Amino acid sequence: MACVLVVDEDAAATARLEQELGGTFEVLVAHDMRQAFQILDERDAEIVAVISDLMIPTGAGLFHRPK
Repeated sequence: MACVLVVDEDAAATARLEQELGGTFEVLVAHDMRQAFQILDERDAEIVAVISDLMIPTGAGLFHRPK
């Protein structure tokens, strides 16, 4: 099954997206950028889309990846 990565610190927002997308996609959830990058490193080939809150306190969305 194709995966969608949802990145948001708001648990209610991620739960809603899991509910809406879960029938079609495997929904992977990260509550901060560290988790998001870990998931991307581990499951990159399976992820077909990323839905991200661009104002995450621990990072500047997915546009800035630490080296």
